[in-house]
Amino acid sequence: MKGKSASLIGLALLILAVVVRDIVTFHSFLQQNGHLTDYFHRSNDNNNAGSSTRSTGSAGAGPTGGAAPVPAAHDGAPPRRLSRVFERWPAASPFPCYPPPSSAADDPDRYRRGLQYIKLPKCASSTSAGISLRIAHRHGPPGRPCRVTFNHEKARDRRYGRRDRTRSFLWTVIRDPTARAVSAFYHFRIGRTHSANGTAPSPAAADALLRAHLARSTPRYVPGGTMLNYLTTTKLPAATVADMYDPSFTRVRNATAFDDVVARVLDDYDLIGTVERLDESLVLLGMLLGLDAGDLLYLSAKTNGGYDDGLGGGDRCALIPKTYVSAETRKLFDTEEWRTFTYGDEVLYGAVDRSLDATIEAVGKTLFRSKLAEHRRWLQVAQQRCGDVAVFPCSKTGVKQVAQSRKNCYVTDSGCGYPCLDKLSNEWNRKKKQATPK
Repeated sequence: MKGKSASLIGLALLILAVVVRDIVTFHSFLQQNGHLTDYFHRSNDNNNAGSSTRSTGSAGAGPTGGAAPVPAAHDGAPPRRLSRVFERWPAASPFPCYPPPSSAADDPDRYRRGLQYIKLPKCASSTSAGISLRIAHRHGPPGRPCRVTFNHEKARDRRYGRRDRTRSFLWTVIRDPTARAVSAFYHFRIGRTHSANGTAPSPAAADALLRAHLARSTPRYVPGGTMLNYLTTTKLPAATVADMYDPSFTRVRNATAFDDVVARVLDDYDLIGTVERLDESLVLLGMLLGLDAGDLLYLSAKTNGGYDDGLGGGDRCALIPKTYVSAETRKLFDTEEWRTFTYGDEVLYGAVDRSLDATIEAVGKTLFRSKLAEHRRWLQVAQQRCGDVAVFPCSKTGVKQVAQSRKNCYVTDSGCGYPCLDKLSNEWNRKKKQATPK
């Protein structure tokens, strides 16, 4: 009996040691990786695609719908309801397909031309990068895809402010700010850390980790907002940042300063879509560039219950966890601090949502709805035909198969299943051609 009690005590101490280790590791991670703290706020990299806390399709909706929220401590004039119409690529201009440079030295201005995609973390970025790569491969000469950029880099670091707008198409996809943050937290801290170690916490325990982080950690200061800061093509002047917030970064000082930055971002891009309206965004991409429906086919790069290969070494992949946010945790997203932190991204999101609506009006609602229905039919058939034969970097059982996936994906987990999708697209195009009266 004593031996059994000693064993139980030993087991309890071991469990306590593991818990303490995880808490210390988690706290150390937050201290050493402050640059990731700005990830932890509302979203979808297909991690819960289309299931954000925002009402899908509601223009400018905040955490509970309606207009982008204004912090209670907001000073000055209310934000403007910004929007624009994203314009079609000029029919008289050639499609922006240029041969890729053999090296950076061969083309110092390599970011001035071609198809350019800003890959925002946890904004359906792997899937959208796959779309850019698919377009580049299908519109370039055989074996010679068009020049395309798709990395996780800020727009100003790529010098997109200097791009030639007559020879480049710049686009991106953003996400509801709080949903993106939650998705990032689960992806990096739960999926790639706990799940990778075989110690995946329960939904309630993971939610408690998120709540503890939000309760004890002041969000890292990001001028303008995480996504807005990522998308600006030039660094925000210190005077502009100072005009945005009070010195303690607890209040929005001047809504006009945010509006001016968002207006410039809207003007800098040829298209900005949203995760919550991803299919609509891709259909608009096709209409603006004059693409074939087959150019826009994809298989989701990351889904709940699937696996992520971004762990580095080893032969195991990380399980992609399903996000869970309790009612208690949601209260933390309704604080003045959180609204201040996400204010710029909320203004951006509302402006993009309205811009999508305005662009749909401009291209014609009837035509758009027809193309959207076609796109969704194609996606359904593509998933049925190609979903089980596509080879991703991680198997369905979580084993890495990077070598096998290289012939099935354009880059890492972007554009996977393209051989099957190409075959399917070619079949449909032949049938359509045969059915067309001569």
